[in-house]
Amino acid sequence: MEAVDKRTLEGRRRGVWRRFYRLLSSTKLPWALIILTVALSLASSRIGVIIPDFQRKITGGDLSLPTLLTALGIMSSVVLLTAINDWLYGYTRNSITKRMIDKIWGKILALPLSVYQRIAPKELISRTTSDTSALSAIFITLISNVLTNSYALYLSLGYVFSYHPTLGYILLGMIPLMLVEKFIQGRLSFRFAYRQQLRLAKLTEYLSQVLINIPLVKVFVKEKHEKERGEEAITEYNKARFMVNVLDIVFTGFDSALMTLNNVLAVVVGGALVASGEIDTGIWIAYYMYAATINSSVLLITQMWPMLKEAQGAVDRITEIMDYEDESYSGEALAKRDGDLCFEDVSFSYGETPVLKNINLCIEEGSFVALVGASGAGKSSLLGLVERFFQPDSGQITLGGKAINDFDLQEWRSSFGYVTQEINLFSGSLREALSYGIDPLPSDEEILLAAKAAQLEDFIAAQEKGLDTPVAEGGMSLSGGERQRFIIARVLLKQPQRLLLDEATSNLDAEAQFHLMSVLNTLAEGRTTICVAHRLSTVRHADKIIVLDKGEVKATGKHAELMASCPSYRDLVNFELLADESEEEGE
Repeated sequence: MEAVDKRTLEGRRRGVWRRFYRLLSSTKLPWALIILTVALSLASSRIGVIIPDFQRKITGGDLSLPTLLTALGIMSSVVLLTAINDWLYGYTRNSITKRMIDKIWGKILALPLSVYQRIAPKELISRTTSDTSALSAIFITLISNVLTNSYALYLSLGYVFSYHPTLGYILLGMIPLMLVEKFIQGRLSFRFAYRQQLRLAKLTEYLSQVLINIPLVKVFVKEKHEKERGEEAITEYNKARFMVNVLDIVFTGFDSALMTLNNVLAVVVGGALVASGEIDTGIWIAYYMYAATINSSVLLITQMWPMLKEAQGAVDRITEIMDYEDESYSGEALAKRDGDLCFEDVSFSYGETPVLKNINLCIEEGSFVALVGASGAGKSSLLGLVERFFQPDSGQITLGGKAINDFDLQEWRSSFGYVTQEINLFSGSLREALSYGIDPLPSDEEILLAAKAAQLEDFIAAQEKGLDTPVAEGGMSLSGGERQRFIIARVLLKQPQRLLLDEATSNLDAEAQFHLMSVLNTLAEGRTTICVAHRLSTVRHADKIIVLDKGEVKATGKHAELMASCPSYRDLVNFELLADESEEEGE
């Protein structure tokens, strides 16, 4: 195992079960079902343990009707209880799984965006589904199996000791051997199972990245390259899985060897005691049956140890999510609070990379402010801080003189209409795509009015099912321009108190940009608006233009002022003019 894996392994191992206990204590588990499942298991074990003793009586010549009827009733009861218990076990396990998934899913939705930069979405999906299912299984199995088989072990040993102490001590001597074997298996299982999960996570992440970007692969003719990379990831995963399988085979062999030893002792010692007259044949047969029961009970109990060690990785992955702090939604009511939006010595970084440095600026209430600058200047990051997706490393942002973190987060975000660069839509109908997040839900007439303003009227009219037309996941059935129009229409429907426009028309042609920016400018009237400009020509009318360069505010002012006083702004404008001229010549 690689050194990095060992370090990660040791770090994750510490305190993992304490965190798991906290997870269980915070999850509303179906304790009534759990207790009923365990009670039925104990009852089934109690009745089942009696069977060998009745076998002894029958073998010893007790063929009375009461004995035979009792034996028949016991065996029928065991079959019935086992069937009921199996059904109840499955139902209880599913109930625990659902509640744990609900818990984890709610937690994931409450996490800040910074966590999603550390943990890939595919990994979060795996933790929400497969990991929670594994933990619910281990939880109910642990309680049911350990209690039930410990009880069966205790009762069986009691019967065996009552037959002959030597027989009881032989069986007791087998237990330490089984415990040692399972302890060793558990330690090895954790290491190899963790490595297998790590390789599987990497393989899943790689495959999802390639499939999402398959057009890029084909455009650059990289199929062979990606095939080789995929084969390498698959090989690494298969190696890890093979070692897990080898480990299972080896220890299954050890289990069989111990069981065989137990059976041999039962035959040899029991036969010797029968020959000496210390026990009769009925007791010998009963002892052999109890030996098998005890062997099975010990194995099932000790098997929980490697299962626990294998589950340790799943426990860690889930509890890691639970350890992150939720976004805090509590705070002062925002209502219709107005005021200037001000940055006071704000700095922000992604990890070790500085993004914004000592930002000091004030956006007056109701004004239209444009953010301009080269790619990577920090424009989108500044909007992310306004939306409270991230927290500044230092400084604060205020509204009307009050820190924005003091306001209720849900109300704060609801007060904004945010058009982002990344345009994603849920699958569903056009109606659902256009009205997502709008409360109360708009009527079809309101939706069509907003669609018309966003130049979607002809597109919707061309669809046979109109607003009921299905939209593919992520809006893949729509063009980039159509998706952007959907987002703009959604903002028009929302009629927010404030606007954040992050290159709101970047996917549109010049004519559509001009039209939709006019629509957005009308919507922006009287609303505090921050606009990241894709084309500087669309924001020359702004009340204030803020020039960002490498995370710092280089200048602020109107277009004419900046053209005269700010070389970096002038360079941006001139570069755009040259680009437009080149485009016109190309046409």
